[in-house]
Amino acid sequence: GQPGGESRVIIRGISTINASASPLYVVDGVVMSNFELLNPNDIESIEVLKDASSAAIYGARGANGVIMVTTKRGNAGKGVHVSYDGSLSIGKMARKIDVMDANEWMSTFKQGLENANEFQGKNFTTDLSQIFTDERLFNADGSPKYNTNWQDEASRTAISHNHQISIQRTGEGSSIGAFINYTDQQGILLNSYFKRINAKLAYDDKPTDWLSTSVNLLVNHTWGNRTSDNPYGQGALRTMIEQLPFLPVKLDGEYTQTNIINTSSILNNQTDPNSGKQGFSPEGVGNPVELLERMQAMQYRTQIFGNAALTFHLMKGLDLKTQFGIDYHNNRDANYTPFTPRPMINQSSEGAASANNSNSLYWQEETYLTYVKDINKHHINAMAGMSWQEYNYTKFEASDSKYIDDFYGYYNLGSGTNRPSVGSDYDKWAMNSYFLRLAYSYDNKYMATVTGRNDRSSKFGQNNKYAFFPSVGLGWMISNEDFLKDNSLISKLKLHTSYGVTGNSEIGTYKSLATVSQSNTIIGDALHVVSYLDNMPNPDLKWEKTGQWDLGFELGLFNNRLNFDISYYYKYTSDLLLDRPVPESTGYSSIMDNIGAVSNRGVDILVTAYPIQTHDFQWTSTLNLGFNKNRVEKLDESASVDPVTGKRQ
Repeated sequence: GQPGGESRVIIRGISTINASASPLYVVDGVVMSNFELLNPNDIESIEVLKDASSAAIYGARGANGVIMVTTKRGNAGKGVHVSYDGSLSIGKMARKIDVMDANEWMSTFKQGLENANEFQGKNFTTDLSQIFTDERLFNADGSPKYNTNWQDEASRTAISHNHQISIQRTGEGSSIGAFINYTDQQGILLNSYFKRINAKLAYDDKPTDWLSTSVNLLVNHTWGNRTSDNPYGQGALRTMIEQLPFLPVKLDGEYTQTNIINTSSILNNQTDPNSGKQGFSPEGVGNPVELLERMQAMQYRTQIFGNAALTFHLMKGLDLKTQFGIDYHNNRDANYTPFTPRPMINQSSEGAASANNSNSLYWQEETYLTYVKDINKHHINAMAGMSWQEYNYTKFEASDSKYIDDFYGYYNLGSGTNRPSVGSDYDKWAMNSYFLRLAYSYDNKYMATVTGRNDRSSKFGQNNKYAFFPSVGLGWMISNEDFLKDNSLISKLKLHTSYGVTGNSEIGTYKSLATVSQSNTIIGDALHVVSYLDNMPNPDLKWEKTGQWDLGFELGLFNNRLNFDISYYYKYTSDLLLDRPVPESTGYSSIMDNIGAVSNRGVDILVTAYPIQTHDFQWTSTLNLGFNKNRVEKLDESASVDPVTGKRQ
């Protein structure tokens, strides 16, 4: 994969067609984007919320599941703890595609001539020395001088290393943790790499009996050179498979291209000099080594993430917590295709450069009450609160081409002699939420949880700004019943079921509104800027909603040395967000609307074993299996209309 690349996580199937299917990442209570930037060494624990009962507390953003991440803080014990963690890894291409070498390619070409003679009525010569006459590449008998394995030439053995220093201190009523990390990850393809420097500070204190405080601050800076991961373009991933094997990487000190090959035309009928001639020329394919070594696609990412919280202990069992968190990103991309006297991958030979810079700031504020109470065998855990979230995004980009040399690269876009292109973008959305949860258990045997969340999002239509997302969960801890309490084999047995509704709001910010665009047009003899509406408004646009039911059990054997967690689930997503065609007489081609439904059903199986558990050595094995069946249940018939008359087809 791409060094530093983003991994794709799907939880219990894809429940959408047009919106994002990625789960919600919540780090130390704050929603985080670009989760791949987080330093894995900072992670203390990860919890995946899959069922609706647990995910419903995140309402409009929880339909794709929630991944809860807790990062490291101060030392659990008293005193100072200093540690170093380091690793070295080696990566190679796991498997190469079996392609023809130079001799096999020539043999196949000859076979093609023979097939044309036999099946197409041709009479070509099959003497390859009459066609491949370029003395730089072929011997006198037409055999190739070079035999290049382009997958070997464009890849390497990647060596990566990671270093982390942790300082954790715990005192009377307070703790602090400081962490710094450096990562250098080489890509398997030439000249691709990812580097990261990361610093994190966590501080917890309880200055009085009625107040606890915590501060968490994380700073990431990454940089690297990426390669095109599009296998359909003229990038290295394609050309390392398609490039001709009889071409060397360099010839006379210059990178080779398919356009340097000189071939001779041959007669259509080798016995008739008046039969006309047939020429042969290869498809234009770039040199993958040159693409990797000379083209630049730099990415710079800076992230500031953190939160501060105050917890007021109002009375025994009753706490009021208020927390403010931010996730700020500054992203910069810089790309340069060098000046070269030869065409490179069918591009202009004068070079091209582009750069863009974007800034995004997400903030959230949450204030909530929690109440915990034990009354004999009854246990109550209640929570109620409110939340505000806002996201702001700005971007500027520019590009130019026709550079006379490579001196400036992408650092002086204005030195290009072509007309430069510039652009900018702005985006903003906000959400306000109210939520509650009530959990009850009796004698640690019978459990029930009720959750509700009301969300309002600026993304949706004026008539559907609000949505309510409820859930209920039930559990029975059978192993605490008298008939299983002292069982030597079964140490834990719990049945659980839940049903709930969650939402998906991850669509474009202004899809429900009539947006304005601008372009240039000629009016009279002059060029004018004109404005027009480019999006049909939909005041009824609302959330995708996913109703999910699941049933499962947790089984622990041999004093919980062997554990099973197995669940069956069924998810039904309605009000899919899709572009619905409308008659072009309206002035538009489509409108964003809620149409159709998707279902997912499957089984989750988690097996965890602890074969060895001693003071000096611990061995844990985990097997995670998932089976999912995805189905498009329906698409609204009104979504298919004649583009002129508007009648259903």
